[in-house]
Amino acid sequence: MDNLRSCLGIVAIFLIAYLLSENRKHISFRFLVSGLVLQFVIAILLLKVPLVSSLFQGVAYLVNELIGKADAGILFVFGEHLGDPRGPVGSVFAIRVLPIIVFFSSLISVLYYLNVMQTIISGVAWVLRRTLRITGMEATVLSANVFVGQIEAPLCIKPYIAKLTRSQIATLMVSGFATIAGTVLVAYVTFLGGYGGEDNSQRIFFLTHILTASVMSAPAAFIAAKMLVPETEVPFDLSSHAVYEIKRGHNLFDAAAIGATDGLKLAANIAAMLLAYVSLLALINWPVEKIGAMLFGDTIQLSIQSLLGWILQPIAWLIGVSSHDASIVGRLVGEKIILTEFIAYKSLGALIYDQSGPRLSERSIVIATYALCGFANFASIAIQIGALTSLAPVQRTTIVELGFKTMLGGVLASLMTASIVGVLWTV
Repeated sequence: MDNLRSCLGIVAIFLIAYLLSENRKHISFRFLVSGLVLQFVIAILLLKVPLVSSLFQGVAYLVNELIGKADAGILFVFGEHLGDPRGPVGSVFAIRVLPIIVFFSSLISVLYYLNVMQTIISGVAWVLRRTLRITGMEATVLSANVFVGQIEAPLCIKPYIAKLTRSQIATLMVSGFATIAGTVLVAYVTFLGGYGGEDNSQRIFFLTHILTASVMSAPAAFIAAKMLVPETEVPFDLSSHAVYEIKRGHNLFDAAAIGATDGLKLAANIAAMLLAYVSLLALINWPVEKIGAMLFGDTIQLSIQSLLGWILQPIAWLIGVSSHDASIVGRLVGEKIILTEFIAYKSLGALIYDQSGPRLSERSIVIATYALCGFANFASIAIQIGALTSLAPVQRTTIVELGFKTMLGGVLASLMTASIVGVLWTV
């Protein structure tokens, strides 16, 4: 029954996107079918086919080992007293998570300098173009978003953004909202895998699923974009070769330094965002909790999170979460949209490592991992509008008009990947 509900969830997501569409008559069902089939193929290959699944787990193991190498820098800078999670201060987020982001940002910058990332992105773009029959511009930005963030990916087609159609702009924006960046992936894994623990199997488990979600998000974003904003013009296309504008450095050491500096800025922004959002949430919850105590006493603990759980519980149930977990996962999805996926993943990690044991079933944990994987939140709307309008001022009106709608498209794309995994989870 859980698998059947996940099937129903896919239908519901398509129906929501259809109702929100700007031009239902121009929706190409060939695109939708090919995109959905590609998502199922990716999920089956990476999660169900033994040989491919083993190879992909090997990739997750490699990434986990790379994350572990950040310990050397953490211990050097902070010393064993602060840097060792088994030490007297335990695991501190600012020490155990944020430095890993700096390290990973530097590593990715080095990979760009060595043309490794460009080769991978071009390869994924080639697959997307051949399977979905989409323009090279869209294939490039979709593939780039699998690996880099919503600000960096548009740089791959920077000279051509001004020439894109409204539908292509929607694809560009939805793909940014529906995916994550490699630099922040490590933070999610540390939340879900226990950033102070020693269980590598847990981190590899979640790495496998987050990497799978990242790859599946490309066709999911394309489906959501083409349903919400169907193509009604002649789409601009040049080639499937990316034009990389990302800073590469003059040599290997310069590239590593640039990446470390960018990573430091990102880590500082994340720390500031979490500090502000968590504190603001506590401030907003203060009167809400008081009102709840006056109305319900100790029987119901009212909060913004509990309200989100009740509102989004049907969505969580539809994508295949078990009935007794639906309100909790609904709350997590709400936290992602309103507060960012960082806070939602941190909340999910707290539920997994609760002192009394996991408060969600394994199925619900996996589905939630996919549903939360993406930058679709209110803060990202401002980020995308600011970044894209600076790259193509002539498209400002279109970008501003599509901000909220494409963010919803990112939410729908993540829910779609979660539903597909829900269909396959017990098969």
